[in-house]
Amino acid sequence: MKSNDIKALHDKDQAELKTDLAVLIKDLAGMRLLAKAGKLDSPAKLKNLRKDIARIKAVLSEKELSKSI
Repeated sequence: MKSNDIKALHDKDQAELKTDLAVLIKDLAGMRLLAKAGKLDSPAKLKNLRKDIARIKAVLSEKELSKSI
């Protein structure tokens, strides 16, 4: 994810972030299957996808905390 994309995450609302998160989790499951089968092109893709999921989860929790205060 590029730095511009990371900054754009903060501009999205929670519904958009949750849909993006669901798509990424589904992609991660598919990539894990490919990795187990030995057909994954690059292990770095799997690592980057996990990091993207973590970034979205961090932004979601940040928004929920700021909303509750």
